[in-house]
Amino acid sequence: MPSTPGPSSFTIVPQRGKPDNAPPPLIRPKSSPKDQRKTPQPSGVDPVQFWDGYFADPKRDESGTDLFEMVPLLRQNQKFLDVEAAIWAYLKHRPKNSEPWMYEALALAMEINKRDPEKIKVAWSYATTLAARSQDPNDQLRVADMLLIRKDYPPVGKLLDQAMEKLPHRAEPAMMSMKLALETNDPLRFGDAAERILGLGWPGVDEQIRTIVKK
Repeated sequence: MPSTPGPSSFTIVPQRGKPDNAPPPLIRPKSSPKDQRKTPQPSGVDPVQFWDGYFADPKRDESGTDLFEMVPLLRQNQKFLDVEAAIWAYLKHRPKNSEPWMYEALALAMEINKRDPEKIKVAWSYATTLAARSQDPNDQLRVADMLLIRKDYPPVGKLLDQAMEKLPHRAEPAMMSMKLALETNDPLRFGDAAERILGLGWPGVDEQIRTIVKK
C-alpha cells in the first residue's frame, strides 16, 4: 500500500464530531435550500468527466466540509455514480485534504456500483489507514464497524484498541471488541473486552455480559 493514501489505485459520508460524542449518521436526512443550491446536479453528462473537470478548476477551493455536504445530497438523489466520481475526483485533485470518511463513502458507492471487489478493498484499506492516523475514535469506530459487517477482521483489532484507549469510559469500543473476539475465536481479546465493560458498572448491562462470559 502506498505510504500516503490517494486515488491512484482506482480506475474509474462523512463523519465529524468531537471524540467524546457518538458518530453522526453517514447520510444527513435533511438539507437546507442553501445546501441544495450549493451542490452541482449534473445531468446527461458523464459523471467522471464532469467531476474531474469540476475539481480540476483552480478557481475552486472546495474544502472537505463542502464535499461532506455534497455527498449526502447526491446519495439522496440516488446518484451513486456521481458520488463515486465526485469523491474520486476530489481525492485526485486535493489529496492533502483526504479524510477517512471520504474513502469510506467511496467504498460504499463502489459497492453499490458493483465495482471490482479488489479495488473496493483498496478503498477500505485507505479508510483504515487514515482512521488509524487520525487519532479520532469516531473515525476508528465507524470504519471498524463497517469492516466487521464485511467480515474483514484483520484491520479491526488495531482500530478498536486505539478507540478503547481514547474512550475508556464508553462501552461501544469494548462491545465491538467482544464481537470481534467471538467472530475470530480470540479468548484473550474477549476477556479483556469483558473486563473493560464490567469495569464501567452499567446497570442492566453487567448481567448481560456476565451471562455471555459464563457461556
